[in-house]
Amino acid sequence: MKFDKINEIKLLNSFQIGSKQVGILNSEYQAGYYSCPDYNLCFIYIHSDVKKYIYFVANNEKCIINLPTEEETLDLYNKLISLK
Repeated sequence: MKFDKINEIKLLNSFQIGSKQVGILNSEYQAGYYSCPDYNLCFIYIHSDVKKYIYFVANNEKCIINLPTEEETLDLYNKLISLK
């Protein structure tokens, strides 16, 4: 995904995941399309033990991601914001 296609980006401390439409869920991470109460249908790829998330919209697709640690997630968020 090209960064210039990102329309919106924000850091989340929490969100409600909602129901899985298609994807996987295990003890380490969740990935796939989920119906999230606050964001409707969105693609998520999140590590279950990390409680910081990056929400962004690109090409009209909503995504929520994080990295294996909170520090890595915050670093990526700060890099993305600095490019905006």
